[in-house]
Amino acid sequence: MKTIESVFVNGQFRKPHGTQVVKIMSPLDGEEIAQITYADEQDTLLAIEAAEAALPAFAASTKAERIAYLNRISVEIESRIDDLINATILEYGAPNERAQWANLIAATTFANQAKLLEDYAFTKQVNESTVVMEPIGIAALFTPWNAVARINSYQSCCCHSRGLYRDTQAK
Repeated sequence: MKTIESVFVNGQFRKPHGTQVVKIMSPLDGEEIAQITYADEQDTLLAIEAAEAALPAFAASTKAERIAYLNRISVEIESRIDDLINATILEYGAPNERAQWANLIAATTFANQAKLLEDYAFTKQVNESTVVMEPIGIAALFTPWNAVARINSYQSCCCHSRGLYRDTQAK
């Protein structure tokens, strides 16, 4: 049985402040397959602080750096595809073909976002105004407990490539 007692915050795994431990049950046979320690409000606040601290560097990153980052994520997903397929089967009870499809979509979503970013214009002319896309902050992305990797990739790859923006008019 697997025991998960870490959260990923500020580029590293660490023990969560939270203490609530939950059992993960197999949808295939109802047996306990893992225990996980939940993060709590303090862990969330630490993650928000880390994201806010990372925002200036992200905002200053170049399009080429973001494209490389997205491609690295895609390659890493592909390199661990068998592990991800097995985890999807075990945790969700998905058939092999469905688990493979869902995880390959995650990899291709990041690769496709990198290609889209190549031609993305952060400055656009709209009538007499120049619209400049500027970073404004961070986001918390929530997914259902049974969201496979593809859902998470859909939500996160746009933020990883372009960030959160508001349109500001500049003359």
